[in-house]
Amino acid sequence: TPGTLVLEVRGDSVFGTLMRGRGPTKRPLRGQVTGNKVVLVAETRARVYANGDEQEVKMLTTFRFTLNGSVMTGTSETSRDPSSPSVPLPGVERPPLPVTAKRTAP
Repeated sequence: TPGTLVLEVRGDSVFGTLMRGRGPTKRPLRGQVTGNKVVLVAETRARVYANGDEQEVKMLTTFRFTLNGSVMTGTSETSRDPSSPSVPLPGVERPPLPVTAKRTAP
């Protein structure tokens, strides 16, 4: 799904937001730049009902990019935070998916 990624670099740290699709939800991102490599992490919390119990699960989406001029290419991977309860999340946890981002003028 296409989205908008807004980033601000401060030293070797990166902060920003990701907005996907048409929804109003902005996900905060934080990360680090090393040379032409950029790693960003977005945290999401969800309430899950399993076996009659309500539990909060924290999910992490990690973006790993290589910067080449105004284009970043890499992967996006979603996984459960190791500190979260182990409840079934079919279709949520997934292997790395290819991602491309292109810089546009502010």
